[in-house]
Amino acid sequence: MQRGKCTVCSNPWSGAVYIDTDPGYGYIQVSQKYREMQWGKMIVSTRIAVVPGRIENLIYMAPGDELPGNIYIKESTTPVDYNSPETYLLWKDTNTVERTEKGEPIWQYTMYSVDVEEQDTIVPRTAVMTNS
Repeated sequence: MQRGKCTVCSNPWSGAVYIDTDPGYGYIQVSQKYREMQWGKMIVSTRIAVVPGRIENLIYMAPGDELPGNIYIKESTTPVDYNSPETYLLWKDTNTVERTEKGEPIWQYTMYSVDVEEQDTIVPRTAVMTNS
């Protein structure tokens, strides 16, 4: 897998920074292109992640700025957010949730990290079950 640079995305309302409901905090969105060979074909995909922080630190970020690090996929068989567990469910299509071989639903989110040891965490799956 070949990774491009992580770049700061633009906020259509105010440069790059999104303001959070918590005073003094906000976040930026970063994107990164990935290139990999699948079934003999070059596949290019884009990953997007949120980077939270204090507004005083984030205001120096502008759309197009490059950041060190990468965006990683994290999957789990436990909800990422217990207050709204459906938020990060991995959907195969509009009616089908990705599931493990044991039938457990899979949750997926992306995260940005500068840790070079970080890796994608993918949950093995073979069965797909349709919601009724």
